[in-house]
Amino acid sequence: MEKSAVFDRERSSNGSRFTGALLSLSNNLPMWLLLPFLITLLVLVSLLMILAILMQRPKSEGLGATFGGGLTDNLFGAQTTTVLTKFTVWLGAIFFALTLLISVLQARVTSGPTAIQKQLLKSPAPAATPSK
Repeated sequence: MEKSAVFDRERSSNGSRFTGALLSLSNNLPMWLLLPFLITLLVLVSLLMILAILMQRPKSEGLGATFGGGLTDNLFGAQTTTVLTKFTVWLGAIFFALTLLISVLQARVTSGPTAIQKQLLKSPAPAATPSK
């Protein structure tokens, strides 16, 4: 049995459901497709989070005034502040979850030996010189 299969089984049996789902997802989808998709999703969440933060109206009317002051209240209703706050919290949670997921998947992809390590393993060991 391969070392990675044993490691995956140990990690999935000791981990949470999320880790097990992550391992099954990463085994079914090729990494060349999954990582760019997740990174694109992370960029979209980041842009939405920036927009949601800039649309919030602070008490001092800082950057919120840039979007027309009361425009968001007129456009989205009187409870805009609480909706935008909740939306920002959800986007922040999604951002951190995606970042963690991408880092775990990237670590799995690059966990093998490097090209230099492979070359060193192929080359024969130097002969020991006898001491006088």
